[in-house]
Order: sequence, then structure tokens, then C-alpha cells
Amino acid sequence: MSSTRETYGLACPKCGSDRLIVVRALTWLMLCGDATPQADHCQDEWDDDSQCACGKCGYNDQVARYTARERGVI
Repeated sequence: MSSTRETYGLACPKCGSDRLIVVRALTWLMLCGDATPQADHCQDEWDDDSQCACGKCGYNDQVARYTARERGVI
């Protein structure tokens, strides 16, 4: 199982966990007349200013604070 550090370059700056990071993302859905969103056309977007939380210790800050590269960890 890959970590969020390996896949996204993110880890908690407080406890160092890289197993469960929650990001508040903007999601775009294609809505159809039959009230069924088209999942194959969905997009998720986030950036360094998006809110982020650690699933282990609960630390909450911006994605930029979780970027391991910025902190010199990777």
C-alpha cells in the first residue's frame, strides 16, 4: 500500500503521518436531466491553499504545510 507521501508528496507536519490525509477539494460533476451525475466526467481539484487534515492526529492546515518537499522531507 502506497503512502500519501509517495503518491502525492504529502505528510502531516505535526506527527509525520503519511497514511491518511484528508483534503477539501472542489469537485466538478456533469449533471444530467435524469438526476444522475456522470462519474466518468468528474474532476477533483485542490491547490496549496486548500484545507487539509491529518487522519491520525487531526492537525488541520493548508495543503502547502503538508507538502513534504517544502519541508525538506523528500
